[in-house]
Amino acid sequence: MIYWIWAVFKRMAPFKVVTLDDRWDQMNRSFMMPLTMSFAYLIDYGIIAGSAIKCTGFEDTFRSEAFVDEYCWTQGIYTLREAYDIENMDLPYPGIIPEGIPNCIPLERYDGMKIECPDEAQYLTPNRVYHLWYQHLQLYFWLVCALFYLPYMVGICLGFNYTKPIVNLLHDPLTRDDEELDALLDKAARSLRHRFDIYSDHHKSWFNTLYSRHTLLYLLFFIKLQYLAFSVAILGLTHAKFKIGSFLTYGFEWAGSGPTNGTYTLIQHKLFPKMTACEIRRWGATGLDVVRGMCVLPQNVSNSYIFLVFWVFLVITILGNIIGCILAVKQYLVKSEGYGKLVNCTFWNDWNLRHLYWHVGGSGRVVLHHLADNLHPCTFEKLIRRYWWLKRNEFVQYNGHLKTS
Repeated sequence: MIYWIWAVFKRMAPFKVVTLDDRWDQMNRSFMMPLTMSFAYLIDYGIIAGSAIKCTGFEDTFRSEAFVDEYCWTQGIYTLREAYDIENMDLPYPGIIPEGIPNCIPLERYDGMKIECPDEAQYLTPNRVYHLWYQHLQLYFWLVCALFYLPYMVGICLGFNYTKPIVNLLHDPLTRDDEELDALLDKAARSLRHRFDIYSDHHKSWFNTLYSRHTLLYLLFFIKLQYLAFSVAILGLTHAKFKIGSFLTYGFEWAGSGPTNGTYTLIQHKLFPKMTACEIRRWGATGLDVVRGMCVLPQNVSNSYIFLVFWVFLVITILGNIIGCILAVKQYLVKSEGYGKLVNCTFWNDWNLRHLYWHVGGSGRVVLHHLADNLHPCTFEKLIRRYWWLKRNEFVQYNGHLKTS
């Protein structure tokens, strides 16, 4: 079991040798996906192994503690919006105050004057905020986990992994002899020749030429935009789940907040209350009975730290996706910049490569960069030279100047 888990993680991990996407995209599928999967397992373990909720105040009415805990967990835990950020902390917990107390108490001043309270009809009823989505946190993280991996799967299904067989064919050629390497290079070069001829065919209609020359480039940008859109949507969706407090600034408020003489409500008190009120309604002998009590949510202690780590890496992932999109535009749309990066990766500057890079279109440039990122520079150089050797021989054959076997 442990070996299987390690094998699966190794296939997803960003430090594997052969990769199709760049390091910015791998932050999503190879880091955020296992991270959110781990969060789902941690929350599941905390709910199963520990006590997610413990309620008190119902002992005189209900004998079954399990019924009370399960009812409050699924139906009735809440806090009051008006009970946060109160300077006088003479209350059980931020967000919890008795709903039936008077809104105002008349007081006498030192000069004998009396402070009168407004009419009760002018006050709004307390606004309850129910916290019922904590029981679905593990399912939420499984959904997030799938979203971080979905763009990669879309790219694979649409043919983004075209270069993978060539990379697997030529990867780590130092362990092979020269004859075997020449045979493999010949196979790979013929495959590239066929593919690059499709990319550079100018006899098609302008639409087919535009489509065939840039299909992989469109797909690459589509994948990157998906990663960026999903990461931003996950941040916004998580923020929408909380009715009090802002998850968008969770990390900043956590870092900049602290208790001040016990009068300040921390951000984790709003997003992850450790104590809530609960109300149970039932039919009794005299009609409808309403029983109120308080519940402790120990699971929210770990949830507050889990979501802090999640917020930090989610913000880093969003910034990384933005940087990845900008670098992709610079690398694939600005030809000189992309060619310079390709030369820096391969330590090889040759007219053949320059001519090829300028004429195979966006799809060809994507293929060349994938090959250069995953092959040894010497192997990549031999592959391009073998490609041009095949191209030249076929051109000479076609014009009747040379016949080869």
